[in-house]
Amino acid sequence: MDDRTLEQRLATIEATQARTIALLESLSEQVCDESTAAGEWRAGVDLKLHGDGNGHRGLLVRIDRLEQDHDRARWMIRALVGAVLALGAHVVAGLLHG
Repeated sequence: MDDRTLEQRLATIEATQARTIALLESLSEQVCDESTAAGEWRAGVDLKLHGDGNGHRGLLVRIDRLEQDHDRARWMIRALVGAVLALGAHVVAGLLHG
């Protein structure tokens, strides 16, 4: 192998390495940008789910409150139905004995 061929191969290797380094730097910047964007997105999702603790309730708290309201309403309806049935039984018993 003569010196010219060796120099050409070395020049080709150097050019390939330079392109590879440039590509790696570009990809590294893209990964950094994507990581930053993902962190911002994750922070937004966390804010929506958990709230900020300063009056902004997150979805989890709001859902919990809705479930609590639903349970209270169900017990209220059961109590009212029970009261109406007891009143109806009282009225019927009064009519039968009266």
